[in-house]
Amino acid sequence: MAIAGTTPIAAACDPAFMLPRGHPVQKAWEAAGGRNSGYGCPIEKEHVYRDGGGGSVVRYQRGAIVRSPAQGEAMTVGAYTRGSAARLIWGPTDPFRYDFFQVRWHRDGAFLEQRVIRPGGREGAAGFRLPGPGRYMFIVEGCDGPVLTQRTVCRQGYTLPVEVRSDAASPPRPARPKIGVRFSRPDSSVLGHFHVSGSGFLANRTIRIRAEGVPSVAYANFYATSTANGEVSELIAFPVARGRVIAFAATDGRGGGTDGTGLLWPETVRVTTS
Repeated sequence: MAIAGTTPIAAACDPAFMLPRGHPVQKAWEAAGGRNSGYGCPIEKEHVYRDGGGGSVVRYQRGAIVRSPAQGEAMTVGAYTRGSAARLIWGPTDPFRYDFFQVRWHRDGAFLEQRVIRPGGREGAAGFRLPGPGRYMFIVEGCDGPVLTQRTVCRQGYTLPVEVRSDAASPPRPARPKIGVRFSRPDSSVLGHFHVSGSGFLANRTIRIRAEGVPSVAYANFYATSTANGEVSELIAFPVARGRVIAFAATDGRGGGTDGTGLLWPETVRVTTS
């Protein structure tokens, strides 16, 4: 028997917590599978989001869905946990469309990672390996232009946060990534070629390679994509004089670092040009 204003898939859940048909949160929950989804059944009524912004939130047995209208008229951000994993689902961002998304997540208030999701569009999803029990918060931002440069534009800003809890035990701590850099110079060329290779990165991620000592700037950022095995191989070329020391580091966006960025970097590799 279906409850009025809901779909039959929600019939086994408490009707007191059901939202009207067509409500953005209800639609997001039903699209994920309703009571058979990772969210499970709602456990409370919709209430206004604590930080305002016109948003609202519904909590479920294993997660929550937040409505974040500043990023789209029907925009929702939902997350649920299963064991030591979490799933994040967002959209639609209509009338906005983006070149890519970036996701930030925190554990018990501490920053963990900023992840770039490509291609963009009007919706997306991502999976996360949770580092242990705690309260996790996720926010999503749609952006246009080059990835993470001064020309990147993110007009609508980050969504309202969606929060979930996990009691799963901490998995083994992953090893810190490693990189190596090999320098070469084509005959009679002002260009220096830096062959950056690395391992231990998260799989299929945008890797930010930072080079310090680049002529005319304090540092420069270059970008590569890690393989399914977490490896990176990238050729970087720019004009550089002989005898100059260039320092390289790389990150997949994970938090836990002790420098000003808060990101996890491998040991810096320094190369003297010839």
